[in-house]
Amino acid sequence: MNNPRLEYHKKMIGKRVLVVQDQETQTIWEGEVVDALENDSFLIKDDDGRDRNIHIFDVRSVNMSPLSL
Repeated sequence: MNNPRLEYHKKMIGKRVLVVQDQETQTIWEGEVVDALENDSFLIKDDDGRDRNIHIFDVRSVNMSPLSL
């Protein structure tokens, strides 16, 4: 059975994102989404080539196209 939320998150594969590693210190790094693992996590490759399992709430968009008015 296909999970609609997971299928939606898979649209992020190949996109560059910012990851907020630590909310208190605001440690931020940039990576590329490799896969959508579950409803609430992504597999993200950092610039050192390591794959990391990251919760969706810790992911931010890098590039946002201008909104149409």
